[in-house]
Amino acid sequence: MANKSTTFGTHLRAFFALSVLVTLTPAQITGDHPGLQAAEKLVVMIQGSLGYGAGVVVGIDERYVYIATMFHVVRQREPGGGEDVRASNLTVRFRQSPNDPVTATHFEDASPEHDLAVIRVPLGGRSFNLARLGNPAGLTKGTFAYAIGQPEGERWGVTYQPASVSAIGSIWLRLQTALIQNGHSGGALIDQEGRIIGLVKQTGGATAQALRIDHALAVLRQDLNVPVQLAAAEAVDSHQPVVLPSKPQPLAAGTSRTNPKDGLSYVWIPDGSFRMGCSEAPKDPQCDKEDEFPTHTVAISKGFWMGQTEVTQQAYRKVTGKNPSHFKGPQRPVESVSWDEAKAYCATVGLRLPTEADWEYAARAGSRAAQYGDLNEIAWYRSNSNSTTYDVGLQAANAWGLKDMLGNVWEWTADWYDASYYAKTPAKDPSGPTSGNRRVLRGGSWDFNPGLVRVSVRFRGVPSVRVNYIGFRCAGEFR
Repeated sequence: MANKSTTFGTHLRAFFALSVLVTLTPAQITGDHPGLQAAEKLVVMIQGSLGYGAGVVVGIDERYVYIATMFHVVRQREPGGGEDVRASNLTVRFRQSPNDPVTATHFEDASPEHDLAVIRVPLGGRSFNLARLGNPAGLTKGTFAYAIGQPEGERWGVTYQPASVSAIGSIWLRLQTALIQNGHSGGALIDQEGRIIGLVKQTGGATAQALRIDHALAVLRQDLNVPVQLAAAEAVDSHQPVVLPSKPQPLAAGTSRTNPKDGLSYVWIPDGSFRMGCSEAPKDPQCDKEDEFPTHTVAISKGFWMGQTEVTQQAYRKVTGKNPSHFKGPQRPVESVSWDEAKAYCATVGLRLPTEADWEYAARAGSRAAQYGDLNEIAWYRSNSNSTTYDVGLQAANAWGLKDMLGNVWEWTADWYDASYYAKTPAKDPSGPTSGNRRVLRGGSWDFNPGLVRVSVRFRGVPSVRVNYIGFRCAGEFR
């Protein structure tokens, strides 16, 4: 039967008013289908310095609308994993107001291996029915679908193109069509029930590809921490709109994600308060009276991410191209790094060094004891280390999933050291003295006695020192 595609220019409002769009199968979808009308409102047109394409709204929070698209639509990476070039002058156009472009910004993280990127725009009172993000698990070969995009030659128009699903993989859907063009990249693949089942990727020729929407949402949520509403896929069959919360649900303590910039796992540390300094339950008789007192209450007002383990030699080499460590091993902690080198690494991967308060709050994870478990089970120290470091993550975690907070290597923190700082520290988010000549180190190491492998111990080092018992981990908000 004849293929027919209908192209709409500036008359976008008439786009879905047609009762029949193509005549390829008996069970064709029409413009007045309620699911289609909801689904097409999730599709946006994207324009920027790298060209134009499309995207799909995948989540919202109290401030932003998050839009998934193909990496190559808004970003480019130089061959060999080089510089990440981002499109400038990004704008999107929503179905609800097609003649009013909205300025968009880049979401920091992306997944180039899945050709997946995210941009965002202010929420601005917009609402969306995310129930249209459907799970394609029940698809069969031959299923008829449509791709919404912005093809070449229709810079300010939208084309609604037919395709047949010719192969179904766990990540990709293959489409049999000659009609999907470059400007469809990042747009929605919609099935005959009006569900968005994929994001169009490869275009041109007789075969196109789409990234399965369920796989895309999983990557966005788990790897990139985008606030996608995965529950939407479960509501598709009911054709009922999803009622979205006005504020995203808080992350649970210990939630983990991978930072694509260094490949390491990071754990969510929630906001809260704790008793900082000499441990009180039970009372710790080993505390240094000079700098572990007075014990005081500190509030951490904003949650943050923290490396689940110390930075490994493999990650450090990936980011810096170097490995200065004395004890070699890709999964061992990097050591023999100065404070400035540790700080630079964290900045490169979009984070920072933890403050001394961040570190102790995360290490305690609600505990008021000197150690968060039996020392032989949670730490490598002088009595069990055989005078060497070990692969990170081999010892037991604390209550929030952090490992090696005690032992293996000392960890640089952001703060200058002042023995009397606890007597004058602010009660909320202390960031340490404004100046000094030594930086605070925390956690103990493979070469130290158990008396120094406690969560309240404050060690210090000259920022330029490089020794085989000092490493670090990163913390903060991903940028």
